[in-house]
Amino acid sequence: MEKKSTKGVKHLYMNDQERLVNDPFNVLCDVGGSFNFDPRGGWTAIDVGFSPNELKKAELRTRVLLSPLVEIMAAWGLENARPKQITKGMYRYAVWGNALPPLLARAVLGCSMPPVSVLQRRFSFSLALSGKNKVICHAIEEK
Repeated sequence: MEKKSTKGVKHLYMNDQERLVNDPFNVLCDVGGSFNFDPRGGWTAIDVGFSPNELKKAELRTRVLLSPLVEIMAAWGLENARPKQITKGMYRYAVWGNALPPLLARAVLGCSMPPVSVLQRRFSFSLALSGKNKVICHAIEEK
């Protein structure tokens, strides 16, 4: 069986720089590992209609694609800003629309949920299981 090659951001930049610069979060590829932040790579057998793991055991090739840039940026962002748990398995986060000076942004990030006047939009998401692993589902904007 031929070993499947995986790609990372450096490989994507070297081979498809224009696309990575113009649409960075939609350049998808196979990766060697995942933090399960990009829900496009967080498959469940019921979502895709089959189990990629079972096909791998049968030596059939299948691909579950995700964005390595989304994975890296999400991990980097979680260093200082974490979603707030609102119920079991449900989380909320918020983004602001205007650039904030770094000193102010750091203070806003220090709050568990910044005041609404600072926020532009709030999102919520749930965690699902893919086998034994938790995966992040697509976030939905709150109205």
